[in-house]
Amino acid sequence: MPIKLKVKRSREPLKISLLTNNSISIDTLLIPKVGDLFSAGNIPTIPLLGAGYWIDLTNDKRFAYPRNIFINTIDDLDEVDYKTSRYIAKHQITDENEKAEIYDKFKKLKAKDYDFKQSVEKLHNYRFNLVAGRVRFNLIMPSIYQNGISTKNPEVKSFKTQGVGFNLGFGLDYFYNTNHFLTYESSLKTSSWAFWSIPDINPKKIDFTLRNGFRKNRMEYSLGLSFNYVDYTYKIPDENLGSIRPFFSDDDKTEFRENYRTLGFSTLVSYQLTSALFIGFRYDPTVLSFRNIGNQLNYEHVFGLDLRFKF
Repeated sequence: MPIKLKVKRSREPLKISLLTNNSISIDTLLIPKVGDLFSAGNIPTIPLLGAGYWIDLTNDKRFAYPRNIFINTIDDLDEVDYKTSRYIAKHQITDENEKAEIYDKFKKLKAKDYDFKQSVEKLHNYRFNLVAGRVRFNLIMPSIYQNGISTKNPEVKSFKTQGVGFNLGFGLDYFYNTNHFLTYESSLKTSSWAFWSIPDINPKKIDFTLRNGFRKNRMEYSLGLSFNYVDYTYKIPDENLGSIRPFFSDDDKTEFRENYRTLGFSTLVSYQLTSALFIGFRYDPTVLSFRNIGNQLNYEHVFGLDLRFKF
């Protein structure tokens, strides 16, 4: 050993038998595969409707067997020794000192590979196989939301839906078992997201939310209560100007500012895209409103996309 053999190409498996000094016979089958030359060599015939491919389909020379074969004759050989022995045999290394250096090198590489696989597995379990007592930090990234507010003022409409806005916030998840968790979060939602937008009603909402959640595979569902602080400005036309209005200006409007508090529900459905990135849909309806003019049942809402990192 090593030995070089030349065999006829064929589409049939090739049986090789090795007889050791201990009269032990080791048999193996070599499975043929289509050679690289069959694919690369016939590329120029593509303009001719692949004529070369059609001709070679009847020729067994398009098949090839593996160029290098390593047969192990030692029982209970571990992975490092197997790979090292195969490397030494392939490169026909006979010097004992060089063999020892190669064995030492392969063992160090194996140790590094083992440590890397352990760290990857640990991170995977940490992010996907959650256990009771685990806490995750949520960083809520800017994403599109729609604000719907009910002003209950005679000067403006009683319900106004703002087009788009963005939110930003943070939160914490606490797993009280492997599939259930409690989430606390706080975020700011505003419609003042575009410098060219001059809305008549501009709401800002700061929410404080507590939800109970359930996790299945990569999906997470949660439902809970949300307390909101709402601060908004609204503009109404100045009647003293009559029919004369400045062109593309808010100078014909008077701005007012109000703030109040609301209580309602919060729902969130999320899907785990990566080990840390989640994307979902959130809907927060309001049922109670606490204002200077009195407390009352009052519907408002916030809904839209939810993008967050969980660590």
